[in-house]
Amino acid sequence: MKKKIIHLSSFENLGVLHTAFKSLFTLLNRNFDEIVIVNIDNLKIFKKKKFNYYDPKIKKKFPKKVRFFNPKNFREFQAKLDFKNSVLINNINATFDKYKILRFLKKMNVPQIAIANIGNIQGSVFYYMKKNYRYYLQMFTIYFPKKLAVILSSIGFFSKIDIRFTSNKKLLDNFEKNKKKFLKRPSIYKEMILVKSKAFDNFKKQKLNEEYITLLDFEPDYREMVESTGKLSQTDIDKHYINSIIFLKKIKKIFNKKIVICIHPKYDLKKISKIYNEFEVKQFKTKYFIERSFIVLFYDSSAIVDAIVNKKKIISLKSDLYKGKKNMADTIRDIIPFKSMNISNTKGLPNRDIIIKQLNNKINLYDNYLNDFGAKNLDEIGTQKIIDIIKLRYFKKKDNNSLSKK
Repeated sequence: MKKKIIHLSSFENLGVLHTAFKSLFTLLNRNFDEIVIVNIDNLKIFKKKKFNYYDPKIKKKFPKKVRFFNPKNFREFQAKLDFKNSVLINNINATFDKYKILRFLKKMNVPQIAIANIGNIQGSVFYYMKKNYRYYLQMFTIYFPKKLAVILSSIGFFSKIDIRFTSNKKLLDNFEKNKKKFLKRPSIYKEMILVKSKAFDNFKKQKLNEEYITLLDFEPDYREMVESTGKLSQTDIDKHYINSIIFLKKIKKIFNKKIVICIHPKYDLKKISKIYNEFEVKQFKTKYFIERSFIVLFYDSSAIVDAIVNKKKIISLKSDLYKGKKNMADTIRDIIPFKSMNISNTKGLPNRDIIIKQLNNKINLYDNYLNDFGAKNLDEIGTQKIIDIIKLRYFKKKDNNSLSKK
């Protein structure tokens, strides 16, 4: 019988999925007979009238065994997808619009796992949002349904997720401590397993040419941010980009390095390329350019973990556009106090040697972060360990039964 992996995702997130879990899909392709990515957009309770669909070319980036299934409804989902001998990767947020999906999975009784060995810590929107009506709306539509889903899984209305794979030691420790308490906090997970961060997958210590300064850009009017925090003034956004360009030109002059701007897979490449028309703007090649960077600049990006793993010089950027607000990246800056620069005020930048000395001093702080949140000390590659555990827990017994029958 074929060994199948089912992955739930919005097709709008295919670019993000491939970028974040490229090594995972490579290993899934080698170890299992079929991998199915299921589009959940038509299965949500509150469906969008119009989807901002992905570039179809994204599909070609996935390994050959990966197929894509876009069910129109739950009837088609159940009729055309065989859940037998399958393991389902469930990384979807348990918001109200996904409740019907979670209930369906309970009825299908399919084993579920969550893969979260990112190695990054990001605050939710509640970390930096002002307490206005949008804040309380987000509390009701995002925070509350997640907490309610935990309770509903505890009483059996939803399935619990069998295993959450994480590289966050502190999260695992809290989970294990809670299990020993007489009055335990409910959890949607039956078990957590520590694995090395995916940022260490295919990590090589070879020295590459550090010919770039890479900016991990943060789009202030990105659709999902606007939905969460409200639309920022276009005048302020324009000023932010003007300041950013001025800052990049000064940094380029100081270090005599080529500037490359890497953007999130869901950002508008044409729009950002037009704004930064004096620089190269790249999509889906963030890891490549980080590995070849002399300095990495960032506002807020999970990709910064790749820069930390590669022991790159890192500058955390601030902008008056976000003045008076906490940024999601503040969560990681609380642990690694990166050198910070404000693009809105570039007068009196230190000289090259002073900046380099300051940045090199920060690199010594990376290991503590990587140990706590990236499980750096583990020997086995995290993604390979996930594959091994899936095969052992869910397929080995069935393989042995098949052999015994023969």
